[in-house]
Amino acid sequence: RAMPMSMALSYAGSVLTLLLLHMSGDTTRGIYWFAFATGVLLFRAASISRYNVDGASTHPDDWARVLMVGNFLAGIQWGLLGTVLFAAEPGYLAMYAVIAITSFVGGAVVPFSPVRFAHTALAVPAAIPAVIYIFFMRDDGNWLAGGIALFLFCAIIYMAEMQYRIVRARLIAEIENEQFRRLAEENTASLGNNLQTMEHRAVVIKRAQLEARRRADTLSRHIEATLLPVIECDQQGRIIEWNHAAEQVFGYSQGELAATPLGSLVAAVGSSTSWDTFYETALKQKKAGAMNVFMRNHDGSTVAVRLYVTPIILDKMGDKAAMRAAIIVTNLPTDVARPQTGKMAANGN
Repeated sequence: RAMPMSMALSYAGSVLTLLLLHMSGDTTRGIYWFAFATGVLLFRAASISRYNVDGASTHPDDWARVLMVGNFLAGIQWGLLGTVLFAAEPGYLAMYAVIAITSFVGGAVVPFSPVRFAHTALAVPAAIPAVIYIFFMRDDGNWLAGGIALFLFCAIIYMAEMQYRIVRARLIAEIENEQFRRLAEENTASLGNNLQTMEHRAVVIKRAQLEARRRADTLSRHIEATLLPVIECDQQGRIIEWNHAAEQVFGYSQGELAATPLGSLVAAVGSSTSWDTFYETALKQKKAGAMNVFMRNHDGSTVAVRLYVTPIILDKMGDKAAMRAAIIVTNLPTDVARPQTGKMAANGN
């Protein structure tokens, strides 16, 4: 960003210098010098143009070297003003040469500070040859003044280095802040997406809960309203629920049978397997089944019925699962119930 203005000021100074050399009668050497200055301008302009096309992200070290080459050529340009083109007699031309070199060397500290040694590449060829020639090689030179000039030059180089470190620290902070900002934006966007996902999931879960509650309520109403006796037992076969139809058919209220094993009310017939064994096997295999049994009524009488057992998994944890069973009771068909009743009478039941 600093190069276009630096080039414009440098070339404007070159034009004014050419005019001054022409007025002093040194036109020929001034034209050669100005042609060199124009070549430096074209090189730096081509560098900027190519840089704007390729961008800073491509080979930044190479672009830094190109910048230093252009500055080095510009330094030679102004160094020639303090050596080859330096006026033989003291006067305004000599003072102008010193002021021009000092101004361009000092003024280049800020614009070229982002690239380390870019200012040095300009300052060394511009100032060192001129200091050596003016103060140490000429007959009217002075080594003490030359030493002071070198000291001041080193001070400018040191300040350029300090400026570079300040700019570098600021640029690093800006880059880190930009990275943090982008990370914060990404995290915010991710958090927003997660919140939307969680909100959607919460809505789905709430709907599922409402639907499960509705279905449970419907099923509960159905169980209570059905004409078929329905019994619910826990994993040990103890009665948990006993619907209204079961109360009407068998005469027991639910309170009377709370935690009562269903096996105490039934007796298997026509099978060598006991009810408890059948029930335990059904839950273990998680497979529905049916069994013909005699079931005792509240008044002590018995009735032949078929119990349809449906295992229900409540909560599965690893290989273990909490189980229940829903049992629907139906009357046996007459052609099955009579032989069953006859067997029970023969056994003295």
